[in-house]
Amino acid sequence: MNKIRIKKMLPAALMLALCTAAAAQDAAPVAEERREAVLQQIAAASAGMKSLSCSFEQTRVTAMLSDKLVSTGRMYYRQEGCLRWEYAPPMDYTFILNNRKALMLAKGRRLSDPKLSRFFREMSDIMVHGVSGSGLSDAQNFDVACYESAVRWEVVLTPRKKELRKMFASITLTFNLKDYTADQIALAESNGDVTTIRLLEKQLNIVIDEAMFNVSINL
Repeated sequence: MNKIRIKKMLPAALMLALCTAAAAQDAAPVAEERREAVLQQIAAASAGMKSLSCSFEQTRVTAMLSDKLVSTGRMYYRQEGCLRWEYAPPMDYTFILNNRKALMLAKGRRLSDPKLSRFFREMSDIMVHGVSGSGLSDAQNFDVACYESAVRWEVVLTPRKKELRKMFASITLTFNLKDYTADQIALAESNGDVTTIRLLEKQLNIVIDEAMFNVSINL
């Protein structure tokens, strides 16, 4: 790696280090026997969540830019593996995941971009696993570490499979102790970029129109 590339990666790498250090100040590692109890409690709470609607704020620290990229939008989730992820203008992207079928829209028009679509699919899968709790004990795909404080639990997933490691170095899920749902998902990409998604104004178990997850739209 040349010196120019190293300099470009410093802002994102430094931000990730600072975030990790800040979290460690009030979140302690969880022992092995305690970890299973933590994961089971999150999974039990997730099993009772049939649907979720919320707004989100996404902050992206990239190796190529010194400024943070902040975007907002709404997210809708149903327990059957359905996710609708809408970015507000000026981004104006919508990604819909319905079980294993996916649709990506840009300004209301179907978008065919394999590289971008794959990135959003992987992120959406992680969102579904995080919100549903289904990925927290997935030992086949992730090494799992848990941390806890007086107000939250943090679950750090480190990808084991080569293909996923090419995209993400680690995924950190933060759960609150009020309803044991995810409040934040932070994705540290393998290139040094860091994307943090905060879930806000969450509404649990509300009716969400099935049409929101339609991936067979003809445009």
